[in-house]
Amino acid sequence: MGVTRKPYRIGAVFVIFILAALGVITDDVTYFTIAVIVATFLFITSLFGNQIYRLQSDKITFSGIIHRDVFYLDIQEIRRIYSNELGLGVRFGSRLFNSSQGLFHFESIGQVLMHTDNDNNMVFIKTNEVQIIISPKDPDAFIEEMRSRM
Repeated sequence: MGVTRKPYRIGAVFVIFILAALGVITDDVTYFTIAVIVATFLFITSLFGNQIYRLQSDKITFSGIIHRDVFYLDIQEIRRIYSNELGLGVRFGSRLFNSSQGLFHFESIGQVLMHTDNDNNMVFIKTNEVQIIISPKDPDAFIEEMRSRM
């Protein structure tokens, strides 16, 4: 159940292509420089991309660059969380186009791993060791399923 997608990747690749083409047409190095910056950003965010979570019989497994198993018995809290609850945060990762990937620190909840592609569907999972925010397609059904396994 659930895969975090990166909806802006196709758009970013298109922007890189357009900027590179403009650089060729106009023979201006500025377009190439911007294309390299955008490509670098895309590469860095792809390190956090493709985060997959799977519900198993005794745990939820997160895989990707950050691999973690969270056993249902270790979950202290699971609930919907909304952007206005988070406030401003310091991050190591990306937050772009309604998508958040990486490690964030919010004054309201502390340090959290975020793998979301829709701020309207965020679910907060807290254990003794880690706090995670994901965005399943149907957050209420996801929370209900998780609670039935806890």
